Amino acid sequence: MAESFRKVFDDIRNGGFAKRFQEEARNGYPMLEFARAMIHGGSPITEAEDRIRLLHGRPTGSPCGMGQIDTARSRLAGQRKGINPP
Repeated sequence: MAESFRKVFDDIRNGGFAKRFQEEARNGYPMLEFARAMIHGGSPITEAEDRIRLLHGRPTGSPCGMGQIDTARSRLAGQRKGINPP
Protein backbone atom coordinates (compact mmCIF):
# COMPACT_ATOMS: atom_id res chain seq x y z
CA MET A 1 0.00 0.00 0.00
CA ALA A 2 2.82 2.40 0.81
CA GLU A 3 4.26 1.83 -2.66
CA SER A 4 0.90 2.74 -4.25
CA PHE A 5 0.80 5.98 -2.29
CA ARG A 6 4.36 6.79 -3.33
CA LYS A 7 3.49 6.29 -7.00
CA VAL A 8 0.43 8.53 -6.72
CA PHE A 9 2.39 11.20 -4.88
CA ASP A 10 5.22 11.04 -7.46
CA ASP A 11 2.66 11.38 -10.26
CA ILE A 12 1.25 14.50 -8.60
CA ARG A 13 4.71 15.92 -7.92
CA ASN A 14 6.02 15.40 -11.46
CA GLY A 15 2.93 16.97 -13.07
CA GLY A 16 1.44 13.83 -14.59
CA PHE A 17 -1.84 14.20 -12.75
CA ALA A 18 -2.17 17.87 -13.75
CA LYS A 19 -1.53 17.04 -17.43
CA ARG A 20 -4.20 14.33 -17.41
CA PHE A 21 -6.64 16.61 -15.59
CA GLN A 22 -6.09 19.39 -18.15
CA GLU A 23 -6.59 16.91 -20.99
CA GLU A 24 -9.78 15.72 -19.29
CA ALA A 25 -11.01 19.34 -19.11
CA ARG A 26 -10.22 19.93 -22.81
CA ASN A 27 -12.29 16.86 -23.68
CA GLY A 28 -15.32 17.94 -21.61
CA TYR A 29 -14.60 15.74 -18.57
CA PRO A 30 -15.66 12.38 -20.06
CA MET A 31 -14.37 10.41 -17.06
CA LEU A 32 -16.39 12.58 -14.69
CA GLU A 33 -19.55 11.76 -16.63
CA PHE A 34 -18.59 8.08 -16.61
CA ALA A 35 -18.05 8.17 -12.83
CA ARG A 36 -21.39 9.89 -12.30
CA ALA A 37 -23.13 7.26 -14.41
CA MET A 38 -21.50 4.53 -12.32
CA ILE A 39 -22.53 6.17 -9.06
CA HIS A 40 -26.09 6.95 -10.08
CA GLY A 41 -26.77 4.05 -12.40
CA GLY A 42 -28.25 0.71 -11.59
CA SER A 43 -26.21 -2.27 -10.52
CA PRO A 44 -26.60 -5.99 -11.20
CA ILE A 45 -27.74 -6.52 -7.60
CA THR A 46 -30.45 -3.86 -7.67
CA GLU A 47 -31.58 -5.06 -11.10
CA ALA A 48 -31.88 -8.61 -9.73
CA GLU A 49 -33.79 -7.30 -6.71
CA ASP A 50 -36.19 -5.48 -9.06
CA ARG A 51 -36.81 -8.69 -11.06
CA ILE A 52 -37.59 -10.58 -7.84
CA ARG A 53 -39.93 -7.81 -6.70
CA LEU A 54 -41.73 -7.92 -10.05
CA LEU A 55 -42.13 -11.70 -9.78
CA HIS A 56 -43.74 -11.21 -6.37
CA GLY A 57 -45.96 -8.34 -7.50
CA ARG A 58 -44.15 -5.69 -5.47
CA PRO A 59 -43.04 -2.25 -6.65
CA THR A 60 -39.51 -2.03 -8.05
CA GLY A 61 -36.77 0.24 -6.77
CA SER A 62 -35.03 0.29 -3.47
CA PRO A 63 -36.22 2.68 -0.75
CA CYS A 64 -33.47 5.12 -1.73
CA GLY A 65 -34.38 4.84 -5.43
CA MET A 66 -31.18 3.15 -6.59
CA GLY A 67 -33.07 0.42 -8.42
CA GLN A 68 -34.68 2.84 -10.84
CA ILE A 69 -33.32 3.48 -14.29
CA ASP A 70 -31.02 6.47 -14.18
CA THR A 71 -30.90 9.06 -16.95
CA ALA A 72 -27.13 9.53 -16.56
CA ARG A 73 -26.56 5.93 -17.61
CA SER A 74 -28.84 6.38 -20.63
CA ARG A 75 -27.11 9.64 -21.54
CA LEU A 76 -23.68 8.01 -21.31
CA ALA A 77 -24.80 5.09 -23.49
CA GLY A 78 -26.13 7.58 -26.04
CA GLN A 79 -22.86 9.50 -26.07
CA ARG A 80 -20.94 6.31 -26.74
CA LYS A 81 -23.19 5.65 -29.76
CA GLY A 82 -22.87 9.23 -30.99
CA ILE A 83 -26.40 10.32 -30.11
CA ASN A 84 -27.46 12.87 -27.54
CA PRO A 85 -30.69 11.82 -25.84
CA PRO A 86 -32.83 14.60 -24.33
